[in-house]
Amino acid sequence: MFSKVYQFLESNFQDVKVNWTPHFYDLPPDMLIEIEKFWKNKKNKKMYNGQLARLDSWIIEKNILNLNLSVTDYSTLFYSNHHIQFIIKKWGAKYISRALGISAIVLTSDRFLMLMRRSNMVGEYPECIDVFGGHINLSHNLEFPGIRESMLKELDEELGIENKDVDLDCIGLITNSQNKKPELIFTANIALSVNEVINKMNNAVDSFEFSKIIVLPNLENVLTSFMKKNENLFSPSALGCIEMFKQACSRVLS
Repeated sequence: MFSKVYQFLESNFQDVKVNWTPHFYDLPPDMLIEIEKFWKNKKNKKMYNGQLARLDSWIIEKNILNLNLSVTDYSTLFYSNHHIQFIIKKWGAKYISRALGISAIVLTSDRFLMLMRRSNMVGEYPECIDVFGGHINLSHNLEFPGIRESMLKELDEELGIENKDVDLDCIGLITNSQNKKPELIFTANIALSVNEVINKMNNAVDSFEFSKIIVLPNLENVLTSFMKKNENLFSPSALGCIEMFKQACSRVLS
């Protein structure tokens, strides 16, 4: 059942390399009009139309995942998420946003795994159970900040965790079957206990993005049971992230 809402794209690589093109992919004029109209009608005060990295293509070469990235923005992503089949039928699949998501399985030093329940203030999957993360936000002059740097920034903004306390490992690339959005998956080993992380969250800039923190023992049977019990509450990318994490752990133990 889980595999119907996401697909594994790549997992057997040792590092990630980015080929960056600072250019917004061209959209049909009538699609631009529809995006602007939808954005004005649906956005809330917490939503900002920032420029994001877009995944154009990827390839594995010599155990390195090469990502070819260009530029999209949040309003295009927001419109794509709500009109995926309409876009494909009217303009073609190449005009889907494909903003590259970045997500992390957060693991504390005392062997707990942390998830969140998204608030109703977010544009994607409000009130769903999710992992921590976001997107690769670009500067105004379209400078690429780096993938790991972007993931560390998301953890800082959502959990208040400093870079020095995080050990990141990229474990895979998945796609959301519903909206065709790609997601780069990390494990984030935090050099803090779960209580220390929760205390830091009080000062996090983006704590409005979640309404509840979920803490689980990092045990496969506990994760599997929790996922089955709450399957309908999970975002597709969160299901994919956790399944990929479980597979990565199995490879290490085998």
